[in-house]
Amino acid sequence: MLLVGVVVLLAIALNGRRLGKPAQDAGVATIPSAAAYVTAMGQLFARSRQRGPIAARYADELKRLIGSATGVDWHLGDEAFCTGVAVASAQAAPALAALLTHARQLAAGRPEESELLRLARDVDACERQWTGAPVG
Repeated sequence: MLLVGVVVLLAIALNGRRLGKPAQDAGVATIPSAAAYVTAMGQLFARSRQRGPIAARYADELKRLIGSATGVDWHLGDEAFCTGVAVASAQAAPALAALLTHARQLAAGRPEESELLRLARDVDACERQWTGAPVG
């Protein structure tokens, strides 16, 4: 009889059957949305007053967009990237180089919110110029 009971319990265990009520998931973690992530990162930067990485991110995103439009590898250094972009648009390359230099200078320091906002507007205008979207 004991052997039959062990065999039945072993069969239930191997088939994935459970004995009793299922346990409640008390520790279910939710995946944060993109908006929650951006908000959390903004709060982190605001508390730490380290806003330089934001300027670096703007520069990298600008290089990605222009790199995809021109075919220039955005992983290159800023000077080499601007040299490659000059082949596609000689008149826009100096403005791009100046904007990337400004972003890198801000990234190296502790920029104020107003400086980052000005940089964001300049990056947006430059991106619109390269994508053909209306500037305004």
